[in-house]
Amino acid sequence: MAVLEQRGLTTSRDRTGGISLVKKWIVDTLEETLTVGDRTMLGMPEDSRTSHQLEGGKGRHVVLITYKGVEVETSPDNERWSGELKFREDPIETHPFLDELLARYEGTIEEGRVVWPQFLSGSGKASGGGLSGAAKTKQAVNPMFGAKTWPILIGQVSRTYVRKSFPPDLLDKPGTVLERLPGNSGIQTPDGYVWLTQLPKFDQQGPEGWTLGENYDLVPRDGYLAILYGLIKRR
Repeated sequence: MAVLEQRGLTTSRDRTGGISLVKKWIVDTLEETLTVGDRTMLGMPEDSRTSHQLEGGKGRHVVLITYKGVEVETSPDNERWSGELKFREDPIETHPFLDELLARYEGTIEEGRVVWPQFLSGSGKASGGGLSGAAKTKQAVNPMFGAKTWPILIGQVSRTYVRKSFPPDLLDKPGTVLERLPGNSGIQTPDGYVWLTQLPKFDQQGPEGWTLGENYDLVPRDGYLAILYGLIKRR
């Protein structure tokens, strides 16, 4: 039986401009699963192929060939943004207003760690006579008792887009500290925070075209991460 080209070509295009085509073939032999089909389609090279043998099909194999490429470069309005915010627990010793907390809640520092008393002094109130007839003082529980960490708002945002050629400055960006995100994301920077540029992701789409991903971490402006990133040596 001859090699059969099947109907039902599947095409897809995402908002960033990446294109994917999937062509289906049926062949008789295992060797043909590796040789059937064109190396390019609409100027886009083969990206991958998969095959499986039909049950009861006299040994025939179904081959799916995927071609990938880039239609046009992504405009700022068509970049894809995603991300999430969450809380990270940091040691209470790193709190920017630690001195005020220590004074208000009577904490002390012992061997580099904060210790909070269970009750606050000078806040007791006389109550009842009890069995002895004498008034007793009820101490106020310290709300900071047992506190070892405090929550910090953090997050990560990703930017995905495509380019006809690899951006010459992409690998110079990691480690930079940004007051605001690039492009037209519309994502605001909270007061007291900055964005740390992380290592990018990139995937070649044919001989001409790249799908690119840039990642940014949201951290406190005065936190140790922002300070350390600011010390990264740039050429």
